[in-house]
Amino acid sequence: MKKLFLALMVAGLVVALAAPAFANPTITGRVRWDFGYVANSQELTQNGDNDIVSGFMSVASSSFLAAEWESKDKVVGMHIEIGLGGTVTRRPVFAWYTIGNCKVVAGNNYTWMGDGVIGTASWLIDPTVGGMGLTYQGRRPMISIEWRSGDFGVQVGLFEPQMSSVGGTAVNDFRWVLPNLNVTVDAKFGSIHIAPSFGIVHYLWEADSGDDSLVAWFVALPAQISFGPVAVKLAFSYYVNGASDFGGNDLCAPVLAAGDVEDSTAYGGTLEVVFTSGAVTVVGGAAFVTIDNDTWVASDVTQYKYYAQLKYKVHENFEVIPELGFIDYGDDENNADAGSSFQLGLRFQFHF
Repeated sequence: MKKLFLALMVAGLVVALAAPAFANPTITGRVRWDFGYVANSQELTQNGDNDIVSGFMSVASSSFLAAEWESKDKVVGMHIEIGLGGTVTRRPVFAWYTIGNCKVVAGNNYTWMGDGVIGTASWLIDPTVGGMGLTYQGRRPMISIEWRSGDFGVQVGLFEPQMSSVGGTAVNDFRWVLPNLNVTVDAKFGSIHIAPSFGIVHYLWEADSGDDSLVAWFVALPAQISFGPVAVKLAFSYYVNGASDFGGNDLCAPVLAAGDVEDSTAYGGTLEVVFTSGAVTVVGGAAFVTIDNDTWVASDVTQYKYYAQLKYKVHENFEVIPELGFIDYGDDENNADAGSSFQLGLRFQFHF
């Protein structure tokens, strides 16, 4: 409650100070209420012997209240967003300066990479969790230059690196050389929409022997093709040591073995088909990721996700979204069964 009160005080102060130079703010918000059940196989339970079905009910952390201001000459703007899930949190907070078709953006914000331009409809199974073709890279301190003309845009950005150790192994004076470099192209050609992207970050540390540096990098090609009421989304990604910096699978982290770094590699893909008719949208999707590290007993690890969703638009500002999905974690890095999970959920989504 204290955090919310403080956030509202700060927002009020910003409004008061900005009023002379800025137009009236645009206020937006969203509430996502989730309810459902998860059936996990014994490999995913604490007891390790029995399959367990458990329920969940929550206000999603992606619920928010946001305000956006823009100067009267449309050159400078800022966006402040407060998360309203289980706790009050800071979401995107950023500002921009516009020069012709270019925009300089600085603050705490998302990259265009991963699912930043073309994302999936799934909220329950969500292929971006697990780095399956599409990834969610989160909001982080950043600065970027964005250029856009018509249906073509480019973002070149520097984002705060996220790795704090070598795959969980602490080393001396671990640090990054330059911030995480992201480059994404956003292009539409009639009914075809693509958003190829590339990212890279370099780390150093002090070592008496063996390796003293590593590189994490990421490349992806999300695409969407529309045919009247049908949209088909396809995405493929390949990344090295991408667990921390590029929203990849958690297993895709480097391993430090006898002083030497063994890179983890991963490739994955997502296919989603969306059909819309009036107030009803039907979604079906499948995704996979394969991860490998030479230190593992297993030659590689492959995981799969499948989901079906129905979205009904009850009102312009209210949607009901049930979803059913299945996750197969395959075998783990030691060739043991990693388990599976059936999930069923219902989301009420209100927005204004």
